[in-house]
Amino acid sequence: MNSNQRFLKNARIEANENWLSVEGNDWDAEGEWDAEGEQNDWSVEGDWDAAGGDATSLSTPYVMKLVNACTTAIASVDIGDAAINQFATNQGANTNITITNNLAGGSYIGWLGTTNTKPFMVGKTLVVSSTAGQINETLLMTHTDPNGDAESKNLDLVLDPNQNQTDRVVNYRQYLFDGYTRLRFSNLVASATAYLYLYPLQKYSASAVLSGRSPIRSYAPPKTVVPVLQTRGGQVRRPGGLVRRGVRRLPGR
Repeated sequence: MNSNQRFLKNARIEANENWLSVEGNDWDAEGEWDAEGEQNDWSVEGDWDAAGGDATSLSTPYVMKLVNACTTAIASVDIGDAAINQFATNQGANTNITITNNLAGGSYIGWLGTTNTKPFMVGKTLVVSSTAGQINETLLMTHTDPNGDAESKNLDLVLDPNQNQTDRVVNYRQYLFDGYTRLRFSNLVASATAYLYLYPLQKYSASAVLSGRSPIRSYAPPKTVVPVLQTRGGQVRRPGGLVRRGVRRLPGR
């Protein structure tokens, strides 16, 4: 078994262990990826060597846009499962559903193909939608092994208690995304538009070996949900040292 095969095998084993863990994993919202980043291996002010490699770049997301053209909700809308859906009609989706890669120059079918050859570990899942009720829908992650064994886990999408935005929910669970991984929205509500952001913790590239580099590249965490905190002196301080002045001081502070 070569190093590339060992990486994929170990990644699947680690992902399955995280799904089945009673206590969650190292990337839940109250641990290393907490909103304030004070206990966080991916903290902007902390150690970026989050996964055994030099995470010198911020994680940039894969972004999928989902649109429901129907005036009623459509159930079980899937993202991924490239081994089955890449060349299926409408990539396996209902004919009223349109899924596009929201990054310039990219396509959804192309992204599906990439997941077959360049799997990645997700560190953060973000759903953004201003359509009423859409962010209340559940997201189920399922990984199916080529031998047919499947593991599923609900990604509990929650509002951070300190966030100001009302159009987005996040999950900090770490999981493997490859050609056998599917994310399923319980419903895409009537006339909904939703955006799914997948932030890689690690990416795998076999071609990197040919140039003498490690096949695994690690990334530092993004700051997508930034809390606003009132502090002494009538200032509002955000993580990372950004300060806005002129906010009224809290009594007794």
